[in-house]
Amino acid sequence: MNTINKIKKYQEIDEIVQELINERNLFQSFIDSLHEKVFFKDRNHRFIKVNKAKAQEQNTTPEQMIGKTDADYFSPEIAEMTIKDDEYVLKTGNPIINKIESVNTKLGVRWVSVSKFPFYDEHGQIIGTMGIARDITEQKQAQEKIEHMNRVLQASWEISRLIYRVHDAKTLIDQACQLLTKYRCYENVWIVLLDEQGELIHMTISVGGEHGQQLKENFQNNKMNTCFKKASQSDKIVYFEPNQEDCSDCPLFGKLPDYHEFTKRIQFSNKIYGLFSASIPVTLVKDPLEQELFVRIAEDLGQALYKLETEKQKKEAQRQFKVLFESAHDAIFIMDEQKFIDCNPVTLKIFGCQKKEDIVGKSPWQFSPELQPDGTLSIEAARQKIERALKGTPQTFYWVHCKKDGQLFDAEVTLNRVELNNQWYLQAIVRDVSERMNALRKIEASEKKFRSIFNNVTDAIIIHDLRMNIEEVNEFAEDLFAKQRSEIIKYSFDQLLGWDEIKRNKFRQSMNRAGHFFLEWQLKTDQEPEKFIEIKSKIIDYEGKQKILTIIRDITERKKLEEQFFQAQKMESIGKLAGGVAHDFNNILTVIRGYSDLLLPKFAEDAKITKKLEQIKLAAERGSKLTNQLLVFSRKHVFKNEIINLNQVLLELKEMFVRLLGEDIRLEMELDPNLKNIMADRTQLEQVVTNLAINARDAMPEGGVLKLTTSVKFVEPKDTEGLFSLIPGEYVQLKVSDTGCGMTEEVKKCIFEPFFTTKERGKGTGLGLSTVYGVVKQYNGDIFVDSKLGKGTTFTIYLPVYETDQIDSKVTKRQEKEILQKIEGTVLLVEDDSIVRKLISTLIKSHGLKIIEAENGLHGLELFKKYKEKINLVLTDVVMPEMNGRQLYEEIIKIKPDAKVIFMSGYTDSVLDKHGILEKGLRLLQKPFSNEQLILEIQSVLYGS
Repeated sequence: MNTINKIKKYQEIDEIVQELINERNLFQSFIDSLHEKVFFKDRNHRFIKVNKAKAQEQNTTPEQMIGKTDADYFSPEIAEMTIKDDEYVLKTGNPIINKIESVNTKLGVRWVSVSKFPFYDEHGQIIGTMGIARDITEQKQAQEKIEHMNRVLQASWEISRLIYRVHDAKTLIDQACQLLTKYRCYENVWIVLLDEQGELIHMTISVGGEHGQQLKENFQNNKMNTCFKKASQSDKIVYFEPNQEDCSDCPLFGKLPDYHEFTKRIQFSNKIYGLFSASIPVTLVKDPLEQELFVRIAEDLGQALYKLETEKQKKEAQRQFKVLFESAHDAIFIMDEQKFIDCNPVTLKIFGCQKKEDIVGKSPWQFSPELQPDGTLSIEAARQKIERALKGTPQTFYWVHCKKDGQLFDAEVTLNRVELNNQWYLQAIVRDVSERMNALRKIEASEKKFRSIFNNVTDAIIIHDLRMNIEEVNEFAEDLFAKQRSEIIKYSFDQLLGWDEIKRNKFRQSMNRAGHFFLEWQLKTDQEPEKFIEIKSKIIDYEGKQKILTIIRDITERKKLEEQFFQAQKMESIGKLAGGVAHDFNNILTVIRGYSDLLLPKFAEDAKITKKLEQIKLAAERGSKLTNQLLVFSRKHVFKNEIINLNQVLLELKEMFVRLLGEDIRLEMELDPNLKNIMADRTQLEQVVTNLAINARDAMPEGGVLKLTTSVKFVEPKDTEGLFSLIPGEYVQLKVSDTGCGMTEEVKKCIFEPFFTTKERGKGTGLGLSTVYGVVKQYNGDIFVDSKLGKGTTFTIYLPVYETDQIDSKVTKRQEKEILQKIEGTVLLVEDDSIVRKLISTLIKSHGLKIIEAENGLHGLELFKKYKEKINLVLTDVVMPEMNGRQLYEEIIKIKPDAKVIFMSGYTDSVLDKHGILEKGLRLLQKPFSNEQLILEIQSVLYGS
C-alpha cells in the first residue's frame, strides 16, 4: 500500500514537475515572443532569466546571459545607474515605471523605456527584480525630430520677422545666427555675406573656440571652405560628411562625427547674397522635411536681404527724389488724373507764382492756352496724355504753357506713373525750352537760308565721302551735269567728272597730304562738247563725320574772257609797237616830204627832176596814209569828232554798199528808229563800216546776205563779266552779220592784228580790221566777233551813247589862205629828232622867222626862261624823252600865261587828250605835214588869221 501510495505520490510529483516545466516553457515562450526586453535578476543583480529580445540587444543568447550583471554589458556609468535602480526596488518594494535610458547596442545607441518590479518567494520576501525594457528609439527620434522641427520653424518665423526690426544686412545675419543658436536648431551655424564679385563682406558664426576663429580667418584670407566653394556654384543643398576627404582643410574636420554639414546659397530673384551653413544631426540629413526647412531658412534669409536691399534702394531713391525734387532746375509736379497735389520750388519760378497754393489743387489745362500750336484743345490733349501715362505708357511731348500772368512759354513735358502709398500718381517734369525752341527756330531759319543759298548759288556743290561716294548735291549741280540729283548720286565723284586713274590718284594724294585740292578741268557732257570747270575740294566735318566738300564753278565764259583779255593785251602790245613805228616813220616822212617841197620850186624847169621829186612826195603821202592806219589801230590818231546818228551814216552808205557788194549779195538793214547819238569822227566811222562790209563780201564769194542791225543796249554791271572792257551804261550796238564761210578759232584770235590777212598775196594789207579795232577802242567802245566755220560771221560793235538830241552834221572846211612871203618873229623850236629839227628850222628861216632850237623839253624850258621876252611862238613835238610837250606847255604857261604854242606829233599817246589840252584851242600839226601846212599854221597863230 505504502509502495503503491509512494508510486502514486511520485507520479503526482512527476506530473507536477512536468506541469511546472510546461508552465516554465510556456512562460519562456511567452516572454520570448515579446518585442520588449524582459529580464529577471536576483538580489545580487545577476540575470537569472532573460528573453530572446534582451539577449539579442547584447548580441548573445539567453543562456549566456544567466549569472551575469549589467557591468558585463554596459559602461560603468550605466551599470552603476541600473544597480542603483535595482537596489531601490529591492529595498522599497516600489516599482520604477517607464524610466527612459540610453543603451549601447550592436545597432548603436538606443533609447529604451524601462519598468522594474520586485518579485517574491512563497514567503512574500523580495528575492529579486523583474524588468521590462521597451525600445523607444524611433519614438524618441520622432519626438526629437518634432521638437527639432518646431525649433527650426520657430527660428524661421523669427528670422522672417527680423526684416521689420533690423535695417542692415550685417545685423540681419548676426541676429539670424543668434536665433538659430538660441532655438538649438543646429549644432553649428555660420552665415556669410558676399558682394557681387563673390568677395567677403561679413561673416557670423556660432562655432566657438579656436575652430570658429579659424573659419573666420580662412574667409578673411580668401580661403573659402570646400563646402562653401561648391555651394556658391549651385542652387541646391551641398551635403558633406564630417570625415569627407574634400573637407580635410576645414577646422571642423572630424570634430563632429554625429553631424553632417548642409550648405546652401542665399539668393533671391537670381541674385546671390551669401552662403548659409549648419551642422545637421546624422539622423536628419536625409530627411526631406529637414532639407526643406533648411532651404526655407536660406530662402527667408535671401528674401529678407532682398527686402533690406530694396528698402535701402527705395529709401535712397526717395532721398534722391527728394533732393532732385527740391533742387531740380525743371518744374516737377505730382498729380492725379485731375489736379496737381505737389510741386517743387522751381515750379513757382517757372510759372511765375509766389506760393504752392497758386498751383496745388489746380488742373494742368489751367496753365495752358485754350489751343495748342497744332490746333487741338489743351484740355482734351492733356486728358488724353494723362490717361495714357496712368495706364503705364510714359508720355514725352512738346507743350505750350502759360504763366500766372498769361505769358506763354515753350515746354518739354514728361509724364511717368509713380506709386506712392500704394496708389498710382503721375510725376510731371516740365522743362522751359523757350530758349532752345527759339534757337531751333533760328537754326531752322538758318537751315532754310543755307538750303536756299546751297541751291541758289551759281556754283555746283557736291558733298561726298573719302571713297568718293556722292551724298549731296545742289540744284546748280543738276544744271551743270544735266542730270537729276537721284541720277547724280549713283555715280562716284571721279566717274561724274570722267577722271582716269591718274587723276583719281592725284586727287587722293592731294587730299591725304594737304586736305584740299584744286584743278581746272574740261568737262564733257552730252549737251556741250566743251565746258571748262574749276574744281575746289576741301575736307570738312559734316554731320559729325569727315567728308569732302567740292565746289565746281563753270568757267567756260571766264575762259573765253581770259582769251579775250589775252587777245586785248596782245593787241595793246601790238598797238604800242605800231604807234612807236608810226611815230618814227612820220618823222622820216616829214623830212622826205619837207625836202621834196623845198626842192620842187628850185627844179621847176627841169621836168625830169620835177617828176622824180613828185614821185618821192607821192611815196611819202602813201606812207603817211599807211602810218595813219597804224595810228588808228593803236588809238593814237587825233580824230575830228562830232555828234552823229549811226542810222544816218548807214543810210548814206547804203547806195555805195549796193555797188560795192555786187548783185549776188543782198543787203538788209534793221535800224532802230529810236537810236541815240554817238560822238565820233564821221570819216573814221564810215571807214569802220566799209571795212566790215568789204570783209563780209570777201567771205561770200558765191553770194549771201549782209545784214546791218542797230539798237540801244544798256550794259548792266553783271553784263560786264562778258563784256569786260565796257563800263556799265548805255551803248549804241551795231551788228554786221554775213552768211559767209566763217572762220576757225585760230583765225578769230588773230583777225584784229595788223598785217594779218587770210587773203591772197597782194590782195590785202591786213590793216582793215586792225583799223576798225583801233577806231572802236579809241571811242571807249568794244568789238566782238562770233563765227563758226561754214556758218557765217557776226561783228558786234558797242559805242557809248552821247547824251544830246542836237545833230550838227556840217563839216567845216578850211578856208583857203594866202601864204605871206615874209613873217616876222622868233620861234622856239623843240624837237628831239635832229633831222626833223633841221628841216623845220630851214623852212621857218626861209620865211624870215628867227629860230631858237632845243633838242628836248628840258632844254626848251631852259631856253624859254632865258629868252621869254623875245619868243613869240613855241613849236614843240609832243612825244619826247625826259619832258614831253604837254609838261613843257604847262611849265611855260606858268611863266607866261598868254604864250602861243603849236604842237607837232605823229601820235598823241593821249598825252594831250587825257588832260583836255586840245579842247582849249591849242593847235596840233599831225605828222607828216607839208611845208605849206606848217607855214600857214604858224602864220595863223602869230597873226590870228
